[in-house]
Amino acid sequence: MSSTSNPKTNELELQRLIPQADREPSANHEPPANHRSPDDREQRREMSSRHLYLALYDDTRLPGQTLRIHWALILAPTPKYEDPRSFAKTNILFHVTNTNGHWDLERREAECVRTPAMLGRIFLGKVERRHISHVEKRLEDTRKVRAECKWWDCRGWVEEALIDLARERWLQLGGLIQLDHLFAFAQKFGEEVVEKELNVGFGMPITVDYPGPGPIPSKIVK
Repeated sequence: MSSTSNPKTNELELQRLIPQADREPSANHEPPANHRSPDDREQRREMSSRHLYLALYDDTRLPGQTLRIHWALILAPTPKYEDPRSFAKTNILFHVTNTNGHWDLERREAECVRTPAMLGRIFLGKVERRHISHVEKRLEDTRKVRAECKWWDCRGWVEEALIDLARERWLQLGGLIQLDHLFAFAQKFGEEVVEKELNVGFGMPITVDYPGPGPIPSKIVK
């Protein structure tokens, strides 16, 4: 075998070794994590995290009856990445429903826009990417359902879920949550939405932040 180098082979080797400064990066090129700017890192965190909301649905049975609310939890992208024009089911609804005295848990993927019965939602806190699977697993755990309990209801399920999420530190709370106060605030919020007919159509649901314990404002929706 000849020991003479093949000029074409050497040329190819050099092309692989010499940096191609004028070559366009590939479409899927991403800089290493430690080379990204603070803004890039913050954007990636925001895209991968989720927000947890207390969702309110009008469950009033008779005209003139005091507003009755069905309670649920919604895990959703941060507002910046919610698009009411999209049909993508980016939200996950978790709640319990009662049929003939028996409670069942439902996990349902949904679009970000409101349904006709939805009154609004209250922001409770943020879930980081590393905790999302833990949160979903807890919220879809059927062992937490008191199926035949007569005094337990959808509010009880929400309360117990929030206690578990906060205890495990899977939910970054926007502030201190006092459960009785939270539901009193939410009831006032729902009544205001109904009274002023604020939530109509199929756009984004009216969303407010839970302000924490203290006097409930006379006007919640700005």
